[in-house]
Amino acid sequence: MKELLSTKEKVYLDITSALLGEPIDIYTLADELFMSVRNLKKYIDDLNVLIHPISIYFIDTNSVNIHYPDSLNYQHIYKSSYVNNLNYSLLELLFVEENNTLETLEEHFFLSESTLRRTISFINQRLAPFDIIIDTKNFNIIGDEKNIIQFFVSYFQEKYTFQDIKLGNSLVQFLDYIYSDFTKFLNFPTNFPTKNRFIFWVGVGLKRIERNHSLPINNNSEYLTQFT
Repeated sequence: MKELLSTKEKVYLDITSALLGEPIDIYTLADELFMSVRNLKKYIDDLNVLIHPISIYFIDTNSVNIHYPDSLNYQHIYKSSYVNNLNYSLLELLFVEENNTLETLEEHFFLSESTLRRTISFINQRLAPFDIIIDTKNFNIIGDEKNIIQFFVSYFQEKYTFQDIKLGNSLVQFLDYIYSDFTKFLNFPTNFPTKNRFIFWVGVGLKRIERNHSLPINNNSEYLTQFT
């Protein structure tokens, strides 16, 4: 899901990924990221603002570690990156809302026409290998429907819980009820991760159908992993 992140945002994720294990020496981390210690410390200062209340801190002069409050985990870091990223925000708006125009998008994001067109061009270039593009005539997301669904399921799972996903409260509540009723009928064991995946996959698929985008039926369809 890093395709549309800026270089700086990718570095942020590289830093936090390196801190998932034991504390690490700041010089070792700088070498791994091919940057000076001075630049790394600047990245850490900026990153701490972005991911607060998660914090990256020095144990001693050279050792650095990361602290997660009890209520947060690594997903908060991804969420913080997506919230502040124009590319993902634009795609999410186009997924959730229809009848967009160049003018309404300019107004929503406070962008000039040239900046908006450059942003769309950048997104289309990065997602072209997956056959996903923004149609600049109708401002719809079109292409390989399997890849589109996979992309948004992966994106939403990293940014939201199913209670927060922007699919409409009525749809989420309906899917919650269907999942609970269906698993009870089948006497199937339930857990939060399974319920979460069900609501994201079915919810995203139904939202695409609502926008008149259908998924081809193929008995040999495989789970796509390029965005995970």
